[in-house]
Amino acid sequence: MKFTYQARTQTGEIKTGEIEAFSKEAAIEILQRSGLFPTRVEEVKKPFYKRGFLFIGKISDIDLATAFRGLAALLRSGVPILDALNSVAKETTNENLKDVLFAIASEVESGNTLSTAMSHYPQVFSKTYTSMVKTGEIAGELPQVIQRIAENIENTYQFTQRVKGAMIYPAMILVLALMVFFFMLFELIPKVAQFAIGMEAPLPSIVVFLLEFKEFLSKWWLLLLIFFASILTVFFFYFKTPEGKETLDRFLIKLPLFGKLLKMMYLTRISQNLNVLLASGVPIAQALEITEEITGNSVYQSILALAKDAIRAGEPLSSFLKDYPEIFPPFFAQMVTIGEKTGTLNKSLLTISDFYMNEVERIIENITTFLTPILIIFAAAIVALLLLSVLTTIYQTITII
Repeated sequence: MKFTYQARTQTGEIKTGEIEAFSKEAAIEILQRSGLFPTRVEEVKKPFYKRGFLFIGKISDIDLATAFRGLAALLRSGVPILDALNSVAKETTNENLKDVLFAIASEVESGNTLSTAMSHYPQVFSKTYTSMVKTGEIAGELPQVIQRIAENIENTYQFTQRVKGAMIYPAMILVLALMVFFFMLFELIPKVAQFAIGMEAPLPSIVVFLLEFKEFLSKWWLLLLIFFASILTVFFFYFKTPEGKETLDRFLIKLPLFGKLLKMMYLTRISQNLNVLLASGVPIAQALEITEEITGNSVYQSILALAKDAIRAGEPLSSFLKDYPEIFPPFFAQMVTIGEKTGTLNKSLLTISDFYMNEVERIIENITTFLTPILIIFAAAIVALLLLSVLTTIYQTITII
């Protein structure tokens, strides 16, 4: 939070300015440490249009990871938690994250633990990170746990960016092809056709078809837009229901190639999340419960819920997973078995996470390598077809002249 202040120096000189702190009392304390005697300290109120929009996707993973890294470094250096939060909040350039960190510092000053304060902001801090911090507080390893959170956020972000980056080039080719198609359909071909008609030359069949298609789109585009928007809206709200979401999730993971890719992404997320939780000292049943909430697929969520109950009943996780070979492949169950027998389950889960992360990147790279030339050929075919229709029309017109 920002505060405006008026204060006197030791010589009686009046100074004014702004200061950032997590509370008015903290702002006064900072001023007094600087050798000032505050006479007025007031919070700077945000304009009304900036209030209430704190958690609308404005805190990036990079900002969050940087804040966690800074907090871990300060705590390792022996800086008290309140001072560390205040310092990190001042350094961050993201205003929303700054407000959250100041609010958390204020709660910690009031007597709450860091994990409790973080749990009040689920839009920013997932249950995974809150539980890890709570475990770190109990075990006295808070700096190490916070460092592990930062590394996990960075790894997830880098993985996501690599996946997105691999799909950018094919998407650009497809968009460019469509732009060329619609430009020629609505601009070039009608002008060439008008010229040919004026010269009383016959139009090729392909040109007639394209002109009729263009007229159809021009006449019915609004109705088509409403029709497709209505269908998408119906599906959107249906897939928001528990039944619809389960239907969609089951359908997606059963798709020939895309389904295999999705499964690997879910397995990466599950193993990565379980690894960081177990490495931070979270019990396996609680780790499964937390992972269940962030998996993103109802099929995997229902199986993890059953796994949690099986663990509490005394059944090994590996034994339970072997009953679902289509959802958790044999490699996953075998690595979990090795981890349970050697007492290094979190390391086995890290191996699983790395394996499936590499597999996802390999499959996406193969798809991109296979898809790119196909899209180039597709784009070239569209342009060639349109150019052929234009040249044919021009040729027929010239022969008549």
